[in-house]
Amino acid sequence: MVEQFGPLVWSLSRTFANSQADAEDASQDVFIHLWKKAHMYDSRFGDEEQFVAVVARRRLIDRYRSEQSRRSMLVADADIHASLRADGNVERSHDAKVAREHFATLIDEERTVLILSVVRGLTHDQISKHLSMPLGTVKSHIYRGLATLRDRLTRSERNAKGSVV
Repeated sequence: MVEQFGPLVWSLSRTFANSQADAEDASQDVFIHLWKKAHMYDSRFGDEEQFVAVVARRRLIDRYRSEQSRRSMLVADADIHASLRADGNVERSHDAKVAREHFATLIDEERTVLILSVVRGLTHDQISKHLSMPLGTVKSHIYRGLATLRDRLTRSERNAKGSVV
C-alpha cells in the first residue's frame, strides 16, 4: 500500500504540514488510519486511489484543525496565566465569581458547547459529533455564548467602576 500510494499521501501531507518531520508523521498517521479503515472501501464509489485521497485528505484536515486548536489553546492559556499573575488575588476571586454567575445564566446549549470547547479542548467538529448537533449550530452557540458573556462582563465591569468612583 505504501509503495503504491506513498507519493500521493506524501504530496497531500506536505500541503498540510509545517515541516518535513510533520509531513512524515502525518503520512504515517494517514497510512495507519487507512489500514484501520480499509474495510470501508467500496469500488462502486471510485477506485482505490480516490478512496486513499479522500481518506488521507480528511485525516490531514482533522490533524491540521486539531493542531490549530491545540496551539490556540496554548496561547489562550499563556494569556490567562499572564493575566492571573498580574492581577491581585482579591480581584481575581471577584472576577471569577462574576464570570461564573454570568456563565450560569447562559442557555444550556451555549453553556454545554463552551465547556466542551474551552474546558475540554474539543474542536467544533468533535463537539458536533459528540452532541449530534449540526456544525453550524455548534458554531452559532459558541459565538452567541461568547458574545453574551463578553457583553455581560463588560457591563458588570462598567457598573463596578461606576459604583467605585
